[in-house]
Order: sequence, then C-alpha cells, then structure tokens
Amino acid sequence: MADIHGDSQPTRQRRLLQGALPHVVTALVTLILAWFVVPRDRVVVLQTPSKATPVAGTVATTIPAVTATLTSPLVRDISRQEILDVKADTAALWSAVYLTRALAHASDAEAALARNDMTGTAQMLLLMDDALQRAAVTATSAVRDPIEQIHRDIVAVRQDLYVRPNGLDVRIKRLRQSLLTLIANPTLN
Repeated sequence: MADIHGDSQPTRQRRLLQGALPHVVTALVTLILAWFVVPRDRVVVLQTPSKATPVAGTVATTIPAVTATLTSPLVRDISRQEILDVKADTAALWSAVYLTRALAHASDAEAALARNDMTGTAQMLLLMDDALQRAAVTATSAVRDPIEQIHRDIVAVRQDLYVRPNGLDVRIKRLRQSLLTLIANPTLN
C-alpha cells in the first residue's frame, strides 16, 4: 500500500509539471522577445569639452505645433447657421419618424378594433400616444399644436373605448387621416 501511495505522489507532481511547462516556456519566450523587440528609452551620453563625465538622459520627441487657421466672423456665422439648420432638419426628421410610428399604431388599432380586440386597441392607442409625445419633443412649434390636438383626440378615444365603442372606427380613421396630413405637409396644420 505504501508503494501505491508513494508512486502516485511523484506521478501527480510530474503531471502538474507537464501541465505547467508549456505556460512557463511561453512566458519565458514572451519575456525574451519583449526584451529584444520592444524599443526602450534611448540613453544619450553627453560630453562637455572641459569634463568627460557622461550624463544619461532620455531623448525627447518633438511635437509639431498646431497652427490655428484664422477664419472671418462671416465664415464662423455661416458655419453656425449651417449647424443650426442641420439640427433643425434632424429634429424634423425625428418628428416625422415618430409621427409615422404613430400612424402605424393607428392602423394597428383600427385592425384590432375590427377584430373586436379591445385590449389590443387600447395598447395600440397607448403606443400611438407615446409616439406622439416623442414627436412633440422634436417637432417645430408650427407642428406642436396639431400634435397636441391629435393627442387630445387619442385620449378621448381611449376614454370612450369601453364606455361608448360605437363609432370608434370612424374616429380612429380620422386620427389616421390627420396623421397622414401632418406627415405629408407639416406646415399646413
């Protein structure tokens, strides 16, 4: 029995050494390559004519100076105006995206109402309201009033959904038509 346990101890140590050996070799090769391949700071020895004492220092790298180009105030104003125009165009596009999303939800609400799915219709009206609120945040001031009116109409439809469901399909179609008109020409409303 002593021979079995005695033989297993060196075998276990041999297996651990064999398992660790590739990692140790890899680490040594990496260190040797890093020593020879990776550049280190250069040491420069300076000698003065009177004394021959070496002075060690590191070589400083020079950074090229960045020169600013002078622009006239007119060019800066044009650039600012262009940036403001791009921001306004981007906001108008986001508003149109959210209005289009509200339009898709209106179509889904109309389909859910046709299937007599009141829960689905209520969910679509909520999503429509959320999309309109997001559109109002990015919309121009000319579009915010029509969006607010459509929002009030959606709230009224949601309130009447379970109380007075008659005629809701016509009201949702009107909401959809209002959204289509607003998307097609936002300055008319």
